[in-house]
Amino acid sequence: MIELTQQPVKWQKRFTLASPITGRCMPLHEIASAPLQLGAWGAGVALAPGNQRVYKLPGWECHEVSADRRDWQLVANEQGAVVKIHLRIWPSVPGLPIAFESNDDDTLFVLAPHVFQGAGSCFISMTIPHYPKLSWLPKYGQVTAKLSAPITLYAGAKLPTETP
Repeated sequence: MIELTQQPVKWQKRFTLASPITGRCMPLHEIASAPLQLGAWGAGVALAPGNQRVYKLPGWECHEVSADRRDWQLVANEQGAVVKIHLRIWPSVPGLPIAFESNDDDTLFVLAPHVFQGAGSCFISMTIPHYPKLSWLPKYGQVTAKLSAPITLYAGAKLPTETP
């Protein structure tokens, strides 16, 4: 999957993945993990939550949660396309539990108090597998849960330099 640095001028289909957190969106290299930076979980962004709550967005289904509640495998139905999403919590302090499942319908999980100790105290990586026919464009900066789209996926993207 190709990371774009500018919005294409033409594309066949565009999908946006909304932010599950309110906070900040940054490049993955902000998280000190060689496997993550080398693409072990795919392409994506680092999210710095501003509170403990991580939302479950409309069309998202949780398919698997690791025993330590660090990894969350999701499937999103975005405009008729099924996209796999992996959320991983990167706490700055060790210890369990990392997160708690929520009974609230719109909340995916709540970060444990020792994991979230204020804005910027932990990261959450939001990655998608490498799809050969898609390009992606990150949008870094402040994000608002359910409203901001830190990742936009394009099928058949054509950049200005590629059009006649």
